[in-house]
Amino acid sequence: MTGLPNVDDLPYYLPRDTEGQLKALAGILEIPYPLVENTGDAGLEAMALTILFRHLEKRERDSALRTIHELQSRELIGRLRRKATDTTFVNKRWGVWSMTNEELENDKVFHDMLVKIGGVLGFTFSATGGRDLAKQMVRERRLPKRGMVTIVIWLSLLSSHNSSVKLGEELERRTQQKSSPYY
Repeated sequence: MTGLPNVDDLPYYLPRDTEGQLKALAGILEIPYPLVENTGDAGLEAMALTILFRHLEKRERDSALRTIHELQSRELIGRLRRKATDTTFVNKRWGVWSMTNEELENDKVFHDMLVKIGGVLGFTFSATGGRDLAKQMVRERRLPKRGMVTIVIWLSLLSSHNSSVKLGEELERRTQQKSSPYY
């Protein structure tokens, strides 16, 4: 299909051999390698189109979905289609690989700031705080309201930290950024 982007349009430096590229893209998309192992160039093209799907025009998206549906494995078709459409129509943050470099950097700055503010305000998890909460739960035989708020704050900060790490890993994969009209 001429006019559609391919593996060369991705923002990653990939191995030169097909199997190496399949492994790398399966890792980026979090797809078990055995699903893509013997898909060859068709699998590479489908995974590249999945990553770039959000950045395509309507007609290109239709062609990309047709390309994905030409694969032999129904499970792989379902996974790629879901990843492509979910990050396009539902929430782009479900696949950091679909985000532009600017979006990645902005999100990382936000999450880093949130974690830093939580630390400055003293909302970070500590063994002492956890122990005190556990003692209070045992003493009252239930989770106190303040304890619930504390747990929600801790989990929010943990989630923000994990998001920051994931965004940082994606930015690291793109350290030597290739120029691409899609990113």
